[in-house]
Amino acid sequence: PTKLAAANVEYFDKHFQNPQSLEYDLALQQDVGHNTVLSVSYLASSGRELTNFVNTNLVNTQAPGNNSSAGNGWTNVNYLVQPSSGTSSCGPLACGSTYTARVYNFGYINPAFNNVTDILSNVNSSYNALVAEVVNHSSRYADFDANYTWSHALDFNQNQSTQASTNQLLDPYGSMASQYGNSAFNVPNRFVAYAVLKYPKSFNGAKSYLLDGWNLDPLVQLQNGLPYSIATNGFPSTASASSGWNGAGGTPAFIPSLGRNTFQLRRTAVFDLRAEKQFQLHERYNLQLLGEAFNVFNHQNYTGVNSTGYNFGSSTSTTNPDGTTSYTTPLTYAPSFGTYTNANSNYAYSPRQVQLAIRLEF
Repeated sequence: PTKLAAANVEYFDKHFQNPQSLEYDLALQQDVGHNTVLSVSYLASSGRELTNFVNTNLVNTQAPGNNSSAGNGWTNVNYLVQPSSGTSSCGPLACGSTYTARVYNFGYINPAFNNVTDILSNVNSSYNALVAEVVNHSSRYADFDANYTWSHALDFNQNQSTQASTNQLLDPYGSMASQYGNSAFNVPNRFVAYAVLKYPKSFNGAKSYLLDGWNLDPLVQLQNGLPYSIATNGFPSTASASSGWNGAGGTPAFIPSLGRNTFQLRRTAVFDLRAEKQFQLHERYNLQLLGEAFNVFNHQNYTGVNSTGYNFGSSTSTTNPDGTTSYTTPLTYAPSFGTYTNANSNYAYSPRQVQLAIRLEF
């Protein structure tokens, strides 16, 4: 009979808690004249007991002997950084530099199962922001609101999945401090401004019918692009249990010396515009002519990027004096790292769109 493959297991930790969120703010406002209000606000939120996934079935001892592909435990792998064929660039890591990692091999604590995922609640996050805003809604000719936000979002590798992954941590036996870094939602700078430019009633008769009642409404949004990590591709040694820097299959797959979410997409910029003309047809009827343009300048707001920065090459093994085995693995830079793969491809950012409308209110 055919032997079935060992199963994967997921279970809730006995200390699992429901996620918590704490929010607090402090705002100061000052009337600076001409019905203009300046406000400065401090906004913050803290996430506690957020969900985490850890594979607890990997063996956390050094593999014995020199046949680690058949044994349990981890082996030392020395990564040698080199450029891709035909190039001289090694990316953010220096050419010829070496990095040593403890790589988890095939073989499990309980061989009856493959991955045994403990669903924990041990991730914390923080968000701190300073907001400056100027508002005026009383002018005869224009209303406006402009605000700038400086913020920083940090976490211990907050999970964004709607279901359990095999292993979230880079190292399932490492400290949580090694996971600390920028949040995947970290946007340090954001500026938003809108205005309602009004043409007040200035004429009588036919001229008023044609020239009065116009509004022009611009909206500007500028912000830093979302962060991302430089990832590796493939398996670091012939005996590794999974992909990633240390064979543990952590997500996202980042390089420890470069950190998590330390790269950013290009800034995003959106300029929308709306023109509106009102006609009073009768005491009970109002006709509106509308013209709207979204992303007027058709700015390319990048929404996808090639995050693979290094590929693992074929490993060579060395037997150490104590009988254990070490591997040397080429770490080859991928020149396509950082190239954009998508732009204006979601609800928030789209190509230029123009629409015209007529609306009758009664």
